[in-house]
Amino acid sequence: MHYCYHLYQSQCWFRNTYLTNQSHEVRNDNSIYESGCHFTCISMMLNTNAAFLASELSKQGYFDRDDQGMVWDQNKPFLVGDSINIPFIISHSKIVNNIKIQLFKKEIIKNPIEAEKEIHTAHRKGYHIICGNSFHSLLTAGHKDKSYFFWDPDTSNHESETEAIRKNLNGEYNTFWLFDNYDEGKGLDFWTYRIKAHNEVIQPG
Repeated sequence: MHYCYHLYQSQCWFRNTYLTNQSHEVRNDNSIYESGCHFTCISMMLNTNAAFLASELSKQGYFDRDDQGMVWDQNKPFLVGDSINIPFIISHSKIVNNIKIQLFKKEIIKNPIEAEKEIHTAHRKGYHIICGNSFHSLLTAGHKDKSYFFWDPDTSNHESETEAIRKNLNGEYNTFWLFDNYDEGKGLDFWTYRIKAHNEVIQPG
């Protein structure tokens, strides 16, 4: 089994970390766990702690509050060619400055075989892939037994949260599982990203 991202920093299942720096907006459904799946995938791509990154990006208005007071992850950048800039992150006991995350490609993929080919091509070029549907995002996190596997930021749909986390980290959620559980007959969205920090290109694996 090969992980594309650091296992320690992949710990993203935070129930009490919130997508806001306003105390009056703190509530359970404004947490990373409830409404921050796409953003959490980005934090895992950067190999940085999701709680730390939420704190930094909330200062920049990365998250948005609706009329009901729900604070949402905005899936930025969501247009091909757009980018977001992060002043710094803490990763692997070092500080990385001036990170740029750009959405390079976005497409709908209809089946697991096509998805495997797309992921293979993207990873060979040093790109990162987030995939899912209009309601949920997962990160392409590595490969095992000739298939790619995914980390699912939300374990609430599983019977046992502990078992779901174990399966995430053990690479048991593969491409066929992804389509069986998240494809509603229309295919799944695959978002391809490039990440740069100064002159350094941050790659998976």
